[in-house]
Amino acid sequence: MSTGNHEVSSTEGQGQVQYFRGDIMTDSAEAITIPVNIGGVMGAGLAEQMRVQWPNRARQYETLCYNRVLKIGEPIYLPAEPGDGEPGVLLFPTKTHWSKTSRLEYIEQGLDYLVANHRKEFGFGSLAIPALGCGYGKLDWRDVAPLVKVAALRLEIPVHVYLPNKEKEMEW
Repeated sequence: MSTGNHEVSSTEGQGQVQYFRGDIMTDSAEAITIPVNIGGVMGAGLAEQMRVQWPNRARQYETLCYNRVLKIGEPIYLPAEPGDGEPGVLLFPTKTHWSKTSRLEYIEQGLDYLVANHRKEFGFGSLAIPALGCGYGKLDWRDVAPLVKVAALRLEIPVHVYLPNKEKEMEW
């Protein structure tokens, strides 16, 4: 089945990093990264798509926020559950409130945490990651891309990086 995603380039390193344009929600990686706020609101972007497409993961996210477990700089992995048809999701906090902009240091802290804790805490074998904070978070991909690339290579697993939409790139 074709997902409509197409590879635009790849980099070989300790892990394999491939760059794609398309719909990250259809990626075959074991974990799909969803940028979120820590307030529990899923009103736009990939968080909204998660709420619509994967309601079980959305409820888990809301509970983590309600209980103040989800924190800036500390992504949380929700593994796939047998029988629910939803993929594993890496909740990646990029902002404190839905109406605020993302901050580059939040992205850096989260990526550092991901690299440091992947093996012992998460353990997924492949990851799809979007242009963190570059949509509604209003960060510039030119600032975020180097951080994502370095972290992706350090993970030592296949990583599919989804580039920002061309339309959004032109807005900046």
